[in-house]
Amino acid sequence: MSGLEMDSGERRLNELGYKQELRREMSLLKIFGITFSTMAVFIGTPLYGSSILYAGPASMIWGWVVVTFFTWFIGFAMAEICSSFPTAGSLYFWSAQLAGPIWGPFASWCCAWLEIIGLVSGIGAQAYPGSQVTGCLVITIMLPVVALHKQSASYVFTQFKTSPELTGISSKPYAVILSLLLTQYSLLGYDTAAHLTEETKGADITGPIAILSGIGVVTFFGAGYYLALTFSIQDLNYLYDPTNETAGALIPAQIFYDAFQGRFNNSVGAIVFLVIIWGSFFFCGLSITTSAARVVRETSFNSPPNSISFFL
Repeated sequence: MSGLEMDSGERRLNELGYKQELRREMSLLKIFGITFSTMAVFIGTPLYGSSILYAGPASMIWGWVVVTFFTWFIGFAMAEICSSFPTAGSLYFWSAQLAGPIWGPFASWCCAWLEIIGLVSGIGAQAYPGSQVTGCLVITIMLPVVALHKQSASYVFTQFKTSPELTGISSKPYAVILSLLLTQYSLLGYDTAAHLTEETKGADITGPIAILSGIGVVTFFGAGYYLALTFSIQDLNYLYDPTNETAGALIPAQIFYDAFQGRFNNSVGAIVFLVIIWGSFFFCGLSITTSAARVVRETSFNSPPNSISFFL
């Protein structure tokens, strides 16, 4: 194959002295779909109740704005590096190249093991999206429409209240930090695009686009989803009542139940919403497994010189 016919991503690998072994069959749409599924808009759902309890809705909502703002900077940096090093080894390979010949092996070893541990743990911790483009849109639009009572904008955007008697956290700064976990957990996984670049057409371009597109879509849909939940709260105290329909433990599920029960005197709609969210776990699990498999494979069989292989 001549240089003019060679895929731009493969050409870049040749310049790096990196032997391509995987077939380039994925399009931008495919790699974006896997990346978006791994990130998971719904993944913060189990943390929603505790985030409200730690420091109130304002801390959680504005925390989403702050965390996503800084995530964009990380995403831009990662996209630029991905364009220069479109390898399946991705982050650990990048660490080896950027840290230099002295610190490169150690940096690559640390990055690779942290990444493997994180991805394998992620498979067990989540198994989410899949129904996000449709599911999140339906819930974001329908939930506020169904809810009879809406919380005021001042409650959603300005209410800051800690609950040390329930959380055991008396420090306000610490409570705010804990309320940010929901956002941080929802904005994981955009590096998935980097793990798949060796299988992607024009990876030096499509990889960065997939990374930034994933962050952008989750930023938008995630904000809409959690705003919809917060505006649709019917009775805040009842959400945490151990005698309610979800035993005070499943706050988003109780919000769904209260909204549909109040509007239609029927909870079928709440069950449908929960099925959408629970079903999305499975698809996210598949995407994370795909990403983890690429990382494990590359660290085991295709390590760059003077990097992780030095330690393995």
